[in-house]
Amino acid sequence: MGTRTLRLILNGKKSDQPGIREAVDAVRRLGHSVDVRVTWEAGDAPRYAAEALRDNVDVIVAAGGDGTVNEIANGILGATQSPQTAMAVVPMGSANDFARGCTVPVGDIAGALRFAAEGEPVSIDAARINDRYFLNAVIAGFGAEVTFKTSDAMKKRMAGAAYALTGMLTALKRTVYTSHVRTPGGEREGEAVFAALANGVQAGGFTVAPRARLNDGLLDIMSVPDFPLTQLGRVLQDIQNLETSDPEIIRYEQIEWLEVEADRDIPASPDGEELHLKQFRLDVLKQCLPFVLPDTAPLVR
Repeated sequence: MGTRTLRLILNGKKSDQPGIREAVDAVRRLGHSVDVRVTWEAGDAPRYAAEALRDNVDVIVAAGGDGTVNEIANGILGATQSPQTAMAVVPMGSANDFARGCTVPVGDIAGALRFAAEGEPVSIDAARINDRYFLNAVIAGFGAEVTFKTSDAMKKRMAGAAYALTGMLTALKRTVYTSHVRTPGGEREGEAVFAALANGVQAGGFTVAPRARLNDGLLDIMSVPDFPLTQLGRVLQDIQNLETSDPEIIRYEQIEWLEVEADRDIPASPDGEELHLKQFRLDVLKQCLPFVLPDTAPLVR
Protein backbone atom coordinates (compact mmCIF):
# COMPACT_ATOMS: atom_id res chain seq x y z
CA MET A 1 0.00 0.00 0.00
CA GLY A 2 1.36 3.38 -1.01
CA THR A 3 0.69 6.81 0.33
CA ARG A 4 -2.66 8.51 -0.16
CA THR A 5 -4.08 11.96 -0.69
CA LEU A 6 -6.74 12.80 1.89
CA ARG A 7 -9.18 15.71 2.01
CA LEU A 8 -10.29 16.16 5.62
CA ILE A 9 -13.60 18.04 5.84
CA LEU A 10 -13.91 19.17 9.45
CA ASN A 11 -17.14 20.35 11.04
CA GLY A 12 -16.35 23.91 12.12
CA LYS A 13 -18.01 23.35 15.51
CA LYS A 14 -15.37 20.70 16.21
CA SER A 15 -12.34 22.59 14.92
CA ASP A 16 -11.06 23.36 18.44
CA GLN A 17 -11.40 19.77 19.66
CA PRO A 18 -8.15 18.49 21.19
CA GLY A 19 -6.24 16.02 19.09
CA ILE A 20 -7.28 16.96 15.57
CA ARG A 21 -4.13 18.96 14.70
CA GLU A 22 -1.88 16.28 16.18
CA ALA A 23 -3.73 13.58 14.24
CA VAL A 24 -3.26 15.44 10.95
CA ASP A 25 0.45 15.97 11.66
CA ALA A 26 0.91 12.30 12.55
CA VAL A 27 -0.65 11.06 9.30
CA ARG A 28 1.41 13.55 7.30
CA ARG A 29 4.57 12.19 8.93
CA LEU A 30 3.63 8.76 7.57
CA GLY A 31 3.95 10.24 4.08
CA HIS A 32 0.28 10.84 3.30
CA SER A 33 -0.99 14.16 1.98
CA VAL A 34 -3.75 15.68 4.13
CA ASP A 35 -5.53 18.88 3.10
CA VAL A 36 -8.04 20.30 5.56
CA ARG A 37 -11.26 22.20 4.86
CA VAL A 38 -13.28 23.58 7.79
CA THR A 39 -17.00 24.15 7.38
CA TRP A 40 -18.34 27.55 8.36
CA GLU A 41 -21.91 27.68 7.07
CA ALA A 42 -24.59 25.51 5.50
CA GLY A 43 -23.56 24.06 2.15
CA ASP A 44 -19.81 24.08 2.83
CA ALA A 45 -19.45 20.31 3.38
CA PRO A 46 -21.10 19.14 0.13
CA ARG A 47 -19.28 21.89 -1.78
CA TYR A 48 -15.93 20.79 -0.36
CA ALA A 49 -16.78 17.16 -1.18
CA ALA A 50 -17.51 18.02 -4.82
CA GLU A 51 -14.28 20.01 -4.94
CA ALA A 52 -12.34 17.00 -3.62
CA LEU A 53 -13.81 14.83 -6.38
CA ARG A 54 -12.59 17.28 -9.00
CA ASP A 55 -9.14 17.22 -7.38
CA ASN A 56 -9.08 13.40 -7.61
CA VAL A 57 -8.09 12.83 -4.00
CA ASP A 58 -7.97 9.23 -2.78
CA VAL A 59 -10.13 9.61 0.34
CA ILE A 60 -12.60 12.23 1.54
CA VAL A 61 -12.70 12.12 5.34
CA ALA A 62 -15.78 13.34 7.23
CA ALA A 63 -14.58 14.69 10.58
CA GLY A 64 -17.72 15.31 12.61
CA GLY A 65 -20.99 13.58 13.45
CA ASP A 66 -23.72 11.89 11.45
CA GLY A 67 -24.80 15.20 9.93
CA THR A 68 -21.33 15.81 8.53
CA VAL A 69 -21.21 12.28 7.08
CA ASN A 70 -24.62 12.91 5.50
CA GLU A 71 -23.66 16.25 3.95
CA ILE A 72 -20.45 14.89 2.47
CA ALA A 73 -22.20 11.81 1.07
CA ASN A 74 -24.75 14.12 -0.56
CA GLY A 75 -21.94 16.20 -2.02
CA ILE A 76 -20.30 13.11 -3.51
CA LEU A 77 -23.42 11.35 -4.79
CA GLY A 78 -24.95 14.58 -6.00
CA ALA A 79 -21.93 14.93 -8.30
CA THR A 80 -21.67 11.28 -9.39
CA GLN A 81 -23.35 8.01 -8.46
CA SER A 82 -20.22 6.02 -9.30
CA PRO A 83 -17.40 7.81 -7.47
CA GLN A 84 -13.85 6.47 -7.61
CA THR A 85 -12.85 8.50 -4.57
CA ALA A 86 -13.43 6.70 -1.26
CA MET A 87 -15.01 8.10 1.87
CA ALA A 88 -14.01 7.64 5.52
CA VAL A 89 -15.13 8.98 8.90
CA VAL A 90 -13.39 10.42 11.94
CA PRO A 91 -16.26 10.37 14.47
CA MET A 92 -16.46 13.64 16.41
CA GLY A 93 -20.21 14.10 16.88
CA SER A 94 -22.66 13.47 19.72
CA ALA A 95 -24.23 10.13 18.79
CA ASN A 96 -21.90 9.01 15.94
CA ASP A 97 -24.50 6.40 14.98
CA PHE A 98 -23.01 5.55 11.59
CA ALA A 99 -19.48 5.19 12.95
CA ARG A 100 -20.58 3.14 15.96
CA GLY A 101 -22.74 0.91 13.79
CA CYS A 102 -19.73 0.34 11.52
CA THR A 103 -17.47 -0.36 14.54
CA VAL A 104 -15.24 2.64 13.76
CA PRO A 105 -13.60 3.46 17.12
CA VAL A 106 -15.08 6.58 18.73
CA GLY A 107 -12.84 8.78 20.85
CA ASP A 108 -9.62 7.99 18.98
CA ILE A 109 -9.20 10.79 16.46
CA ALA A 110 -5.61 9.89 15.58
CA GLY A 111 -6.45 6.20 15.14
CA ALA A 112 -9.49 6.92 12.97
CA LEU A 113 -7.58 9.29 10.69
CA ARG A 114 -4.69 6.86 10.34
CA PHE A 115 -7.16 4.11 9.45
CA ALA A 116 -8.69 6.40 6.79
CA ALA A 117 -5.21 6.67 5.29
CA GLU A 118 -4.35 2.98 5.51
CA GLY A 119 -7.56 0.94 5.51
CA GLU A 120 -9.00 -0.65 2.40
CA PRO A 121 -12.23 0.73 0.90
CA VAL A 122 -15.25 -1.52 0.38
CA SER A 123 -18.21 -0.61 -1.81
CA ILE A 124 -21.32 0.04 0.30
CA ASP A 125 -24.92 0.91 -0.50
CA ALA A 126 -26.34 4.39 -0.16
CA ALA A 127 -30.03 5.15 0.10
CA ARG A 128 -32.18 8.00 -1.15
CA ILE A 129 -35.35 9.53 0.25
CA ASN A 130 -36.90 11.56 -2.58
CA ASP A 131 -33.91 13.65 -3.70
CA ARG A 132 -31.78 13.36 -0.53
CA TYR A 133 -29.13 10.69 -0.01
CA PHE A 134 -28.27 9.05 3.29
CA LEU A 135 -25.92 6.33 4.46
CA ASN A 136 -27.29 5.37 7.85
CA ALA A 137 -31.00 5.73 8.59
CA VAL A 138 -34.15 7.78 8.32
CA ILE A 139 -36.05 8.02 11.59
CA ALA A 140 -39.72 8.92 11.08
CA GLY A 141 -42.59 9.73 13.42
CA PHE A 142 -41.99 10.49 17.06
CA GLY A 143 -38.38 9.35 16.77
CA ALA A 144 -37.75 12.24 14.38
CA GLU A 145 -39.57 14.60 16.73
CA VAL A 146 -37.11 13.49 19.41
CA THR A 147 -34.18 14.37 17.18
CA PHE A 148 -35.62 17.80 16.37
CA LYS A 149 -36.45 18.61 19.99
CA THR A 150 -33.19 17.49 21.57
CA SER A 151 -31.04 20.56 22.02
CA ASP A 152 -27.40 20.71 20.94
CA ALA A 153 -26.42 21.37 24.54
CA MET A 154 -28.24 18.25 25.75
CA LYS A 155 -26.72 16.16 22.96
CA LYS A 156 -23.25 17.33 23.96
CA ARG A 157 -23.79 16.54 27.64
CA MET A 158 -25.56 13.21 27.25
CA ALA A 159 -24.65 11.93 23.77
CA GLY A 160 -27.06 9.18 22.65
CA ALA A 161 -28.83 9.13 26.02
CA ALA A 162 -30.24 12.58 25.23
CA TYR A 163 -32.41 11.08 22.51
CA ALA A 164 -33.68 8.41 24.90
CA LEU A 165 -34.64 10.97 27.55
CA THR A 166 -36.47 13.25 25.13
CA GLY A 167 -38.04 10.19 23.51
CA MET A 168 -39.60 8.97 26.73
CA LEU A 169 -41.19 12.37 27.27
CA THR A 170 -42.42 12.61 23.68
CA ALA A 171 -43.81 9.07 23.63
CA LEU A 172 -46.44 10.01 26.20
CA LYS A 173 -48.14 12.24 23.61
CA ARG A 174 -47.22 10.43 20.42
CA THR A 175 -48.98 10.99 17.10
CA VAL A 176 -50.33 8.13 14.97
CA TYR A 177 -49.55 8.44 11.26
CA THR A 178 -51.83 6.66 8.79
CA SER A 179 -50.23 5.81 5.44
CA HIS A 180 -50.70 3.97 2.18
CA VAL A 181 -47.52 1.93 1.68
CA ARG A 182 -46.19 0.35 -1.51
CA THR A 183 -43.27 -2.11 -1.56
CA PRO A 184 -42.06 -4.78 -4.02
CA GLY A 185 -44.32 -7.17 -2.11
CA GLY A 186 -47.53 -5.20 -2.67
CA GLU A 187 -49.60 -2.42 -1.14
CA ARG A 188 -51.13 -1.96 2.31
CA GLU A 189 -52.71 0.55 4.63
CA GLY A 190 -50.93 1.03 7.91
CA GLU A 191 -50.64 3.03 11.08
CA ALA A 192 -47.43 3.70 12.95
CA VAL A 193 -46.06 6.03 15.60
CA PHE A 194 -42.40 5.37 14.80
CA ALA A 195 -40.37 3.94 11.95
CA ALA A 196 -36.69 3.39 11.23
CA LEU A 197 -35.80 3.12 7.54
CA ALA A 198 -32.26 1.87 7.78
CA ASN A 199 -29.20 1.18 5.67
CA GLY A 200 -27.03 0.96 8.81
CA VAL A 201 -27.77 -0.73 12.11
CA GLN A 202 -27.93 2.08 14.67
CA ALA A 203 -29.83 5.35 15.09
CA GLY A 204 -30.48 7.65 18.05
CA GLY A 205 -28.01 5.69 20.15
CA PHE A 206 -29.92 2.41 19.70
CA THR A 207 -29.72 -0.63 17.44
CA VAL A 208 -32.79 -0.30 15.20
CA ALA A 209 -31.83 -2.66 12.35
CA PRO A 210 -29.61 -5.47 13.67
CA ARG A 211 -29.98 -7.50 10.46
CA ALA A 212 -28.84 -4.64 8.21
CA ARG A 213 -25.77 -5.07 6.04
CA LEU A 214 -24.28 -2.06 4.31
CA ASN A 215 -23.75 -3.83 0.99
CA ASP A 216 -26.77 -6.15 0.69
CA GLY A 217 -28.84 -3.89 -1.59
CA LEU A 218 -31.68 -3.76 0.94
CA LEU A 219 -33.28 -1.31 3.34
CA ASP A 220 -34.27 -2.63 6.76
CA ILE A 221 -37.64 -1.20 7.83
CA MET A 222 -38.71 -1.33 11.48
CA SER A 223 -42.10 0.22 12.31
CA VAL A 224 -43.97 0.46 15.60
CA PRO A 225 -47.79 0.63 15.60
CA ASP A 226 -49.76 2.56 18.18
CA PHE A 227 -49.93 0.49 21.35
CA PRO A 228 -51.28 0.82 24.89
CA LEU A 229 -48.70 1.45 27.60
CA THR A 230 -49.53 -1.97 29.03
CA GLN A 231 -47.76 -3.47 25.99
CA LEU A 232 -44.64 -1.33 26.31
CA GLY A 233 -42.64 -4.24 27.71
CA ARG A 234 -43.53 -6.46 24.75
CA VAL A 235 -42.60 -3.70 22.28
CA LEU A 236 -39.23 -3.21 23.96
CA GLN A 237 -38.69 -6.97 23.97
CA ASP A 238 -39.45 -7.09 20.24
CA ILE A 239 -36.86 -4.37 19.57
CA GLN A 240 -34.22 -6.01 21.76
CA ASN A 241 -34.66 -9.42 20.13
CA LEU A 242 -34.85 -8.40 16.47
CA GLU A 243 -31.54 -10.02 15.63
CA THR A 244 -32.57 -13.46 16.85
CA SER A 245 -36.37 -13.72 16.59
CA ASP A 246 -39.36 -12.38 14.68
CA PRO A 247 -41.26 -9.62 16.51
CA GLU A 248 -44.84 -9.97 17.83
CA ILE A 249 -46.01 -6.34 17.74
CA ILE A 250 -43.62 -4.30 15.65
CA ARG A 251 -43.01 -4.92 11.94
CA TYR A 252 -39.56 -5.66 10.48
CA GLU A 253 -38.89 -6.20 6.77
CA GLN A 254 -36.03 -5.97 4.28
CA ILE A 255 -36.89 -4.44 0.89
CA GLU A 256 -35.31 -2.70 -2.10
CA TRP A 257 -37.70 0.26 -2.21
CA LEU A 258 -40.64 1.82 -0.41
CA GLU A 259 -43.29 4.43 -1.28
CA VAL A 260 -45.42 6.16 1.35
CA GLU A 261 -48.44 8.46 1.06
CA ALA A 262 -49.52 9.69 4.49
CA ASP A 263 -52.56 11.47 5.83
CA ARG A 264 -50.40 14.31 7.16
CA ASP A 265 -46.80 15.51 7.10
CA ILE A 266 -44.52 12.99 8.78
CA PRO A 267 -41.42 14.32 10.57
CA ALA A 268 -38.46 12.48 9.08
CA SER A 269 -34.77 12.69 9.92
CA PRO A 270 -32.27 11.23 7.44
CA ASP A 271 -29.03 11.10 9.45
CA GLY A 272 -30.18 14.02 11.62
CA GLU A 273 -31.51 16.30 8.89
CA GLU A 274 -34.98 17.76 9.49
CA LEU A 275 -37.70 17.03 6.92
CA HIS A 276 -41.51 16.98 6.97
CA LEU A 277 -42.96 14.80 4.21
CA LYS A 278 -46.45 13.68 3.25
CA GLN A 279 -45.21 11.60 0.30
CA PHE A 280 -41.83 10.00 -0.15
CA ARG A 281 -40.00 7.19 -1.90
CA LEU A 282 -36.93 5.36 -0.65
CA ASP A 283 -34.50 3.58 -2.96
CA VAL A 284 -31.21 1.75 -2.55
CA LEU A 285 -28.16 2.63 -4.67
CA LYS A 286 -26.38 -0.70 -4.57
CA GLN A 287 -22.67 -0.74 -3.69
CA CYS A 288 -22.17 2.71 -5.15
CA LEU A 289 -19.79 4.30 -2.63
CA PRO A 290 -16.27 3.14 -1.70
CA PHE A 291 -15.88 3.55 2.07
CA VAL A 292 -12.92 2.76 4.33
CA LEU A 293 -14.38 0.50 7.03
CA PRO A 294 -13.07 -2.01 9.60
CA ASP A 295 -13.36 -5.74 8.93
CA THR A 296 -15.94 -5.89 11.75
CA ALA A 297 -18.38 -3.53 9.96
CA PRO A 298 -21.82 -5.04 9.16
CA LEU A 299 -21.19 -6.29 5.61
CA VAL A 300 -22.08 -9.29 3.48
CA ARG A 301 -18.76 -11.06 3.11
